[in-house]
Amino acid sequence: MKTTTTLSWSKLTVLSAFVASALLFGACKVTLLPKYDDRIAEQIENVSKAIDKFYLTMLETTTDANDERAYSKFAAQYVAIEVELYALLNRNKASEKNKHTVNSCEEVINMFERYKNEHRQNNTISNASIRLNLEYLRGLLYPLMISEMNKKMAE
Repeated sequence: MKTTTTLSWSKLTVLSAFVASALLFGACKVTLLPKYDDRIAEQIENVSKAIDKFYLTMLETTTDANDERAYSKFAAQYVAIEVELYALLNRNKASEKNKHTVNSCEEVINMFERYKNEHRQNNTISNASIRLNLEYLRGLLYPLMISEMNKKMAE
């Protein structure tokens, strides 16, 4: 009978450990993605549209001849877009578990500033550069939007 009592205690211990583990882990929720934020999604869309409008307007309404694309004529628009990019970056920094999105935002800012500085140095910008800059920035912003949409689907 001693063996039966020992087995019962052994089974009881295993059962207790299993129940305790189930309760402990059942009460926890593991979150690997940050929560969806519709304001961030809206900001990404707005900054994407601002960049599109900026480069497409420059392409359609000016030429690189006769100083029509002098940097000074576009400086205010560069600043306005940078303000929106930094606002997007800061909103993402304020969100928990958003390191990937923060890195992506920083990459967009770095490239936009690089393109702005090239325009400032050359004091003009060619049609080809406008198209390339626009496509590259779209290529960086699109994954940001997809990432934010994935957060919504994960909820």
